[in-house]
Amino acid sequence: MSDFYKKKNNRTKLISNFLLNSPNTVYSFGYDTGIAAEKINIEKSFFLGIVHVIEVYKKSYFSISSGSWFGGRVVESPCYDSYDREYWCQNLMAWKDYQPVYPKNLSYIDFKYFIQF
Repeated sequence: MSDFYKKKNNRTKLISNFLLNSPNTVYSFGYDTGIAAEKINIEKSFFLGIVHVIEVYKKSYFSISSGSWFGGRVVESPCYDSYDREYWCQNLMAWKDYQPVYPKNLSYIDFKYFIQF
């Protein structure tokens, strides 16, 4: 059973930030290679984000940011017994009774006010 979930590739997740056209705005782009194993796959995903900072007063700032991951779907495959019945490999639960709850893609909107001393 241990080899069913042994990864076939290394997972790499990168996020880069760029200043484009404005010194107060940062754009973020990310990529996740996902992971593959015999019985479970996490598909590749992409990240897009933006942060904009406004100076309210001297050394006083307001920022708004937003970002989201896209893709990264999780796909699992059942194991089969000698009667060709499907079951979840990790604990022998009948596949039809297995109801996984996978994490949702992270999406956010963030507002911040900060003061420098």
